[in-house]
Amino acid sequence: MKTFNNIEKSYHKQRALAYIVYMMAGSYFSLSNSVFSPLNLYLHYAEMPREKQYQYESRVISSMEALGKEFLQNIATLRCNVRCRLCGDDILLDFCTGGFEGLQCRIQKNCTFQLAPIGG
Repeated sequence: MKTFNNIEKSYHKQRALAYIVYMMAGSYFSLSNSVFSPLNLYLHYAEMPREKQYQYESRVISSMEALGKEFLQNIATLRCNVRCRLCGDDILLDFCTGGFEGLQCRIQKNCTFQLAPIGG
């Protein structure tokens, strides 16, 4: 089932990836609330072929695991607010915990991304 109207012909990979990062990385925190810009991220994710979704989800999980067991254990007890914004051609996702350890993801136009701890 197509979620876009006839004007929109395909999904935007970078925005679909942003939604995947939000879902997958956010699941490592205790609870997440979001403040998104109007990028309609979910609609792009819904249009992405299922196989691509799985590939991107695996990439995000591998990147999260690469941050280390100690970091992941620390954030598992924290609540976070997720802020999504554009920065030039990049999409930034900030997982903010109010002064404790958090996470930032920068997603470039070519769908490469970097996850980096912030704060703490």
